[in-house]
Amino acid sequence: MFLNSSAFGRRVKPLGNKINNNRIVFKLGGKSISDGEKAKKLAEKVLFKLKTGKQIAIVVSATGDTTDLLIRYCEKACGGKVSKKDLDEIVAMGERTSARLFAATLKAQGANTKFLDPSDIDWPIITDDNFGDANPLESECLPKIRSKLEQLFNENIIPVMPGFIGKTLRGEITTLVGVEATQQLSLSLKP
Repeated sequence: MFLNSSAFGRRVKPLGNKINNNRIVFKLGGKSISDGEKAKKLAEKVLFKLKTGKQIAIVVSATGDTTDLLIRYCEKACGGKVSKKDLDEIVAMGERTSARLFAATLKAQGANTKFLDPSDIDWPIITDDNFGDANPLESECLPKIRSKLEQLFNENIIPVMPGFIGKTLRGEITTLVGVEATQQLSLSLKP
């Protein structure tokens, strides 16, 4: 399995020694899905890969400049008085909305897909409570990620996940430390 970064661009080798060449994780950046036409074209590419027998998972960023817009809005509206916890909840909405949008785009083209969301009881990315800079708790995450995605793959469902987001053991939304954390967690789908 490989991670395709920036809308089918560079390929990143997965963590660990095993590679499942039947699985692909696409990481779709905000610019690549910044409008409906771009999203539709990417969905067509995903479906082409699906028809070749690949199992596909998708991790999306917020569309366009959504995250930056949300942060700037909070800075101006709250005058710097928004807590990191509240800001995590707010900026996470960009990725959460993108997951819903891209799942709908795939469904419109006939794909069997499901968006995953931190509000789901079985959301797999569990982090510490360092809001604004959370670290995944690998011992919690990896088994949950593998279990959830194996279930969806076995049901021939394309999972669409928001990137950059986790939740604490208490269920509070967090944002992860950099995009590398999202990519590493995406790569944990190895068999």
